[in-house]
Amino acid sequence: MPYFTELPEGLIQIEGDTIIIDTNDLNLLNITNQPDNEFSLYDVESPTGTTLSNGDELSLVDSDENTLISGTYVGDITVSTASVEVGLGALFSLGATLNPLEGELFQDESGNFYVISEDGLDPSHLGVELTITLAGNEYTAVGADVSEALENLASAVEDVPLVGGTAAALIRGAGDAVQDALDTAAITVEVDETGTMDLTDEEVLPCFLHGTLIATPDGEKPVETLVAGDEILAHTGKAITIKWVGRRTVRNNRLDSRHLPVCIKAGSLGDGLPHSDLYVTADHGMIIDDMVINAGALVNGSSICFVDSTAMPSEFTYYHIETENHDEILANGAPTETFVDYIGRKSFDNHDEYLALYGAERIIPEMKRIRISARRQLPAYLCERLGAGSFSDQVDREFDVLMAKLKAA
Repeated sequence: MPYFTELPEGLIQIEGDTIIIDTNDLNLLNITNQPDNEFSLYDVESPTGTTLSNGDELSLVDSDENTLISGTYVGDITVSTASVEVGLGALFSLGATLNPLEGELFQDESGNFYVISEDGLDPSHLGVELTITLAGNEYTAVGADVSEALENLASAVEDVPLVGGTAAALIRGAGDAVQDALDTAAITVEVDETGTMDLTDEEVLPCFLHGTLIATPDGEKPVETLVAGDEILAHTGKAITIKWVGRRTVRNNRLDSRHLPVCIKAGSLGDGLPHSDLYVTADHGMIIDDMVINAGALVNGSSICFVDSTAMPSEFTYYHIETENHDEILANGAPTETFVDYIGRKSFDNHDEYLALYGAERIIPEMKRIRISARRQLPAYLCERLGAGSFSDQVDREFDVLMAKLKAA
């Protein structure tokens, strides 16, 4: 599992658009002594695998999907040290180099900085390279930590004529000296704000809130009453069969604002749709003008808005409907998407029910439509229509090109 580790206060500061790094009298020990905090998943404003860049928001969540920390992605970070020399008595000396610490730089909502890494910054996770010159020949060994590197180097030199045995014994006894030298070595910190972070396993919550009305051949029915085998209506009026209804109960006191539902008020999408207030998660796709648009991208602060946590009960349930394909159905009369499997089924409380029905996961191809996951991607005409702001002509031109390519495919 990945980890996040807080960096010493004052090491990194952001003033305007400039990152200021002040290593001052800090050494490696100031960083590796910080506790590593384990987390399970990334919570980002995307329903699919995505690439984060400077300024993108994210939260880190535990195995129960409780938010541990929220903030923004800054870029790549590398912490390195110069090679240090460690004397082995009067005869020999070792050169020791620590592999650079590499990770992702993250700033929380209070302005503190953290490194996100796969293994944490504990010294036991850091690779070490050691060198020694004996009888005119240089010997090098690496290890996952100081102890392993020393043993590998000792094994490499112990058969050197005359001096190998003595050198090997001194090397094996040099653990504390080498570790101390590396811990107190001066550090260099580099931050690349153009760096990106590729995510493929982020967690998002399922989509329809309890009480959402789904169109069926027998009229609208609350989503929570539907089960596998029931028929619902596609937007064309054709009956399609439900394969599974995923459900997820959420405790209000565990949410940050991005987990709260979006309220799409009656009539806010035009043509009287939805016919009554519709509550979905921010990552749920509404279908407008042949585009799949995440509800969070539609928020305008008035007719489409996030629900305040104080207006929600202490516990509520989301649902998602899976059909044979990634289909367009009607929720409170408004066109919307069914489940597509880039949202993990394991995030639902009843994942075991799915496995009992079908034995294994299956892949559902996404419908061939442009998906818009951020407000800045909305075309200007739609922003104006929905009151979601305005965007540049260049963005509109790029959008039109993408739309033309998709329709031609």
